[in-house]
Parts: sequence; C-alpha cells; structure tokens
Amino acid sequence: MKEDIRSFGNAPSVEDTRKYWESWCSWVIHSSIDAMKDIARLMKIHLGMILNYFIHRITNIRAEGINSRIALIEKIAFGYRNKEHLKTAIYFRCGNLRLYR
Repeated sequence: MKEDIRSFGNAPSVEDTRKYWESWCSWVIHSSIDAMKDIARLMKIHLGMILNYFIHRITNIRAEGINSRIALIEKIAFGYRNKEHLKTAIYFRCGNLRLYR
C-alpha cells in the first residue's frame, strides 16, 4: 500500500489523480493495517490541498528552507534579545552578501 501510493502523482489529470486516490483509499480503509488507515484519513482531510499541487505545480519548499535557515541563525546565537538584531542577522546570513572580493 505504501509503495502503491507513490504512483499517486503519475496520473495525467487532476480527475484521474482523484480517482486513483479514491480507489487506493478504499483499499486501505478495508485493510487491517491501522497505521495506513490513519494515513488515509489524514489524506482525506487534506485532499483538496494535496490536489492543489497537481493543478498549480507549486510547493512551499523554498519557504521551508528559509525558515530552517532562520531557525539555525537563532539557534547559533542562543536567541536574540531584540527583534531588530535578529532581523539584521537574517539579512546578513540570508542576503548572499559578498563582503570580501
């Protein structure tokens, strides 16, 4: 079941993707594997947002990458007392500045 859902994104259209997911979900719900049932229920709740990827082909991976860099900056500094100092550090580290040429 886990390996079969990998084919989820290979359908040619959003309607076909939805039909594929519905047949997969039916298979999973009628199985005896509780962990997979939980995944299917979670996907059912968020199915509209999941299918948005297949319509627009946009992810939030860049935003998540920036967020992880900011979290690393905060961790390295053991926190900041002033938000302006944090803002300056973010600009400095994430701004791709070339200080030495």
